[in-house]
Formats: sequence, C-alpha cells, structure tokens
Amino acid sequence: MTQHSVNEKGSRNWIAFGIKAVLLLVVFWFVGSLLYRSIQQVDWSIMAIRPGLIIFGAVIIITASLAGSWIYRSLYSGLGSNLSWAQAFVLLAVPPLGKYLPGKVLSMAGHAALARSFNILIKVSGSAIILIMGLGLSGATLLGLALLLTQAHNRLGEQFLQFGLPVAALLALMLLLLHPGIYWRVVNLGLRLVKQPPLEVNLDLSKMVRLFFGFIIQLGLYISGAAIMVLGIVEIPFSTLPAIIGVSCLASVAGFLAIFAPAGIGVYEGILLLLLTPVTGAGTAGIIAILMRLAQTAADLSLAVAGVVILHGLRRRESG
Repeated sequence: MTQHSVNEKGSRNWIAFGIKAVLLLVVFWFVGSLLYRSIQQVDWSIMAIRPGLIIFGAVIIITASLAGSWIYRSLYSGLGSNLSWAQAFVLLAVPPLGKYLPGKVLSMAGHAALARSFNILIKVSGSAIILIMGLGLSGATLLGLALLLTQAHNRLGEQFLQFGLPVAALLALMLLLLHPGIYWRVVNLGLRLVKQPPLEVNLDLSKMVRLFFGFIIQLGLYISGAAIMVLGIVEIPFSTLPAIIGVSCLASVAGFLAIFAPAGIGVYEGILLLLLTPVTGAGTAGIIAILMRLAQTAADLSLAVAGVVILHGLRRRESG
C-alpha cells in the first residue's frame, strides 16, 4: 500500500468520524431539548417505589438470559458446533457490552474472540453473529409492531384493519426471507459488496423459524422485565405496558442501526419519548425513557459481570 493510499484511507476515516460525531451531537441536542421540556411537565406524585415489581422484573430478565442461552446453544448446534450452558451464557452476556463503545464493532469482535476460545471456528461464529443480528432485529421489529397494533386496536376500532394488514404482510415477508436459500443469498451478496468471502451454512427452514420465534420470546422477556422494573418506580396503569414494550422494541432496533450512537444513546430515548407521549403524556414519557435506559444498562452490566465470573470459572477449570 502506497503512502498516498494510506493518507487517503486516513482522510476517509476522519471524515466518517466527523459525520458520526456531528450526527451524535445533533441527536443529543434534539433529544436533550425534548427530555428537558418533558421533565418540566412531570407530576412527581407518580414516583412510587414498589420493590415487588422491581424484583419481579429482574427475575423476568434472568429468565430471558436463560432463554437466550438456550437459543445460542441451539443456534451453534445447527451450525455444527456445541456449546455448554455456561459458554452460551458467556457469549450472550459479555460481548454486548461492546455496544456502549463507538462503532459497535467490539460486540461482534468480542463474540468471535470468545467463541474462538471455546474452540469455535471464526467462520462458524461469523455465521452465528449474522444470524443473531438478522433474526434479533427482525424479531424485535415484528414484536414491537404487533404490540403497538394491539394498543391501537383499542383506540381505532374498525380502522384497525388498515394498519393490521400491512403488518400481516410484513410477517409473511419476514417468514419468506427466513428461507435459507433466500436469507443466505442476501447475506452473501452483502458480503461480496464489502469484499468478504461468502458463508456456507446448512440450516433448514424449520430451524430458522424456531430460532426466529425463539429470539422474539427472549427479547420480549428482556424488555418486559425492564418495563416492569420501571413500573415499580413510576405509578402508571398496567394497560400501558404493551405500548412501552412495543415502542422499546422498535427504539432498540433504531438504536442498533444508528451506528454513530453508542448503545443507541439519544436515538433510543428520543423514539420512546416521541411515541409514548400520546399514550402517557410528555412528562411521564420522559421519565419512562430515562428509566428504561437505566434499567437496561443495569441489566446489561449485571449479566456481563455474571458472564465474566462464569468465564473465569471456565478458565480455572481448564487450567486445573
């Protein structure tokens, strides 16, 4: 590589960094302004600590992590590699901390590195990462839309059909795209565009569909747990729970796709605030947005700590 090529690549990297920084600052300014105005409208009498709900929400998040470990084991088994329960939990809990750093690449790199330490080939973990991202994002999108439509049905009555039919069509499209012959062709086309070798994966349609709905259940449990913890702090009707979970699912997808925002910060809160305001009011929506971020961050950190402890135990067992 010539010096000119190195300089040109360095310039492109700095331009990309500048664009991401500007986008992040714009999001911070916009969402920060919305949150500031919404907090000014808060009726602080709705704040009431209910330890039972907080503990119940935490138990649901733990259940979600167990479900996720089962899904990871099943996924890797379908790719021809075996993971123990402990190894699956480590892969589920530790790499996601990388999303809190710019670029979100460390999550994928960390997953591949840990999988390699479990004697999983890079090409296998690479296929697993693509499956986890694709099925996870699709599942969260579908679950979010379904829950919001459930909420909309109570408000729209007969007009609900004009919203329900497009979502039914989206579900049919997602199930069609899950066909291995279509899914991996699309994935390999994307890999060729970025000059990466194609992946060869032998997963039948039934396995893909089971993984897809498994991710829907796991993500639904995780976000439900965080939402119930929030209801343990903010006294709002339980009838708003489907809307909070649904909006949080869609906000999580948008936050993941916003590569300029570590952990989707700003994007996640902004979508929660905008979409929950008609349901709960601006002040309450602002409090929910902040508490959902804190609940999920606390859950991520707690699960990661547990994962590191388990990983240390695995290392000691191997060395002993």
